[in-house]
Amino acid sequence: MSLSMSINTALVKRKKNFKYSTLVLLIANYLLIFVPLQLTKVIGHEFNQIAGMDRLIFGSICGTILVVLSSLASDGIKKRNNNKVLFPYQRVVLPVFVLLVFSLIFYFTIC
Repeated sequence: MSLSMSINTALVKRKKNFKYSTLVLLIANYLLIFVPLQLTKVIGHEFNQIAGMDRLIFGSICGTILVVLSSLASDGIKKRNNNKVLFPYQRVVLPVFVLLVFSLIFYFTIC
């Protein structure tokens, strides 16, 4: 997700972005990751599932949702604080912290 957003930011700076470029880049990025994993049988094993879904895919979906939500939360915090961040690197630290907390929760409840 972050790679797709970074590439899109670079495209915007060069004025080469297009409508839905972030979504297209995100889908392409996930396909480049998951198709080879599926072809090499790394994902899809019946004993490596959570909620009927492969753990890698489940984690990627949850991680994507959490990064989007924490990024929106960071933007909201910044808006409420007169366009100032509460602490340095807030836009990076908040998603990493949220991912860490949810990873620990999943690890101790599911594993």
